[in-house]
Amino acid sequence: MAVILALVVAVLWGFGNVFQKHGMSTSFPKISLKNVVRQIGLVVKTLFTNWLWLLGTLMMLGGGGVYLVALGYGDVTVVQPILCLTVAVSAIVGVVWLKEKVSVIEWAGILMVLAGVILVSIAGGGKTAVLPGGSYLLIFFVAFSLAAAAAFLLGRVGISIEFSLALSAGLVFGLANVAAKLMMMRFEAEIGSADLFQLAAVKSILTDYPIILVIATNIIGSIFYQTAFANGRASIVASICTIVGNTVPIIAAITIFGEQVKFLHGLGIIIVLVGAFVLAIGNRQTNAAIERA
Repeated sequence: MAVILALVVAVLWGFGNVFQKHGMSTSFPKISLKNVVRQIGLVVKTLFTNWLWLLGTLMMLGGGGVYLVALGYGDVTVVQPILCLTVAVSAIVGVVWLKEKVSVIEWAGILMVLAGVILVSIAGGGKTAVLPGGSYLLIFFVAFSLAAAAAFLLGRVGISIEFSLALSAGLVFGLANVAAKLMMMRFEAEIGSADLFQLAAVKSILTDYPIILVIATNIIGSIFYQTAFANGRASIVASICTIVGNTVPIIAAITIFGEQVKFLHGLGIIIVLVGAFVLAIGNRQTNAAIERA
């Protein structure tokens, strides 16, 4: 069930990314993180009058709901690698719908992601995660929060703003995914069920502290992400954010959640992440060629 749900999430997020990208490219105002507070009114007005961006956002939100359910049925090390298909879906939708060109390197990345997802799907077993201790959880969140802050500061030492903001967004979204898994595990431990569609589940989630982490990290990550979109190339931003955002929870799953990863499973995870990286490189080269033309 976790595999099927993760595939649904990847499709929803893949289409959602393309719709948001296309909507923003037609009307999104040029902003900077420095002035984002003063421009928030203009940004909100622009976005919420753009039907294509709204459709993409609804798909992203719908995928987020399915993602939570998927985490209730399976390990992070099963769900997250499959979500790297988001990048492949976005690339394929871009080819079919936006008539974008995909390079040989990008196709190689897509095929690697697909191969890795197949391995993870075959090898992925039941739930093996255990609730982490408070100190381990605190250390993990502090470490990656500092990493996100450091990534943002890379823009001040000559690193491109699209890379620094996308990296920051990916790290923060990764923490959001870790918080979501923690939230699902805590409510399941409390009520003895992974079923979200019951009053006890809703009450447990809304009255427990992980919901605050989920909301806060998603808001901060969205600010970084949308600002990166406005100041860089969407294909590069989405690729970096997806890779990092999926890598962080996999690291958490192995280190603080204690999930068991067998050889074939681990090989699939590595192939997925490498494929996503290759796809990101292909995106960068394709965009550079377009700009030169």
